[in-house]
Amino acid sequence: MADAAGLVELDATYPMSRYYAAFDLVVSAAGYNAYHELLALRVPALFVPMTRETDDQAARARHAATAGLGRAVDGPASGRLETELDALLDADVRDGIATNLAALEMPDGAREAADWLVELAGGERAPAGGEREKQRNWHLPGGSPRETLEFLARVPRGVAALGKQLIVSPRPPRTVVLALGLSGPELEREVAATLARAQDPPERVLVITDSLDFAPLRRAGVGFEYVPARGERQPDLAGGDYDSFLRSRLELILAERPRPRRAIAIGAADEAALQAAI
Repeated sequence: MADAAGLVELDATYPMSRYYAAFDLVVSAAGYNAYHELLALRVPALFVPMTRETDDQAARARHAATAGLGRAVDGPASGRLETELDALLDADVRDGIATNLAALEMPDGAREAADWLVELAGGERAPAGGEREKQRNWHLPGGSPRETLEFLARVPRGVAALGKQLIVSPRPPRTVVLALGLSGPELEREVAATLARAQDPPERVLVITDSLDFAPLRRAGVGFEYVPARGERQPDLAGGDYDSFLRSRLELILAERPRPRRAIAIGAADEAALQAAI
């Protein structure tokens, strides 16, 4: 949709990288996927790292700034946020970042993986370097009967491994819990009580929390997603009121998941907001 000022909102759009070519710049967290997509697709970006227990987003953001691959601040509460954004709005600054990004080598491992599969199937690896350019039309030779038998002998193991992966992969949640305003021991107690009430195994429960203290949720064995809390910088930057921001984030989190059997709100959460997103 677009408002009178020409603002266009891409609602529940994933992956956003499909639309990067339409933007002069991007303001993004420095999570692994978003960070590497922005660098690989050569998009000038302002990286705003989020605090995570298992991911050093701040280090990625600092590297991008040091290497001239983007601009960065310390986090959403940084006093330099507007200054860095103003700098990125300068076309000359963006051009400089774009030049550095264009010169960046981005190996993705695809060629190495394809070569390994060819070798596994009894073929020959593709030539490296300049020889590869001379022999672009290399193909899979048949391989010897012995190599063919060895390859076929490995097929059942591969099929079994794939079947096991499908069986043990996480299944869709049957219960979604919106837990706001809770952290630490209080969050742990409330989640434990909710699990007892829901009578679902922890791996079939998804907790959506506004706390960055994930340890209680890991101990409980549940899946979890994070939404910024009321009063944090990210909801303010999104514009509008917090309830609208929360509803939008919940819709994004639940968009690709099957509809759960039940939705439970605990702490300061409003069950109506969760039901509306589902």
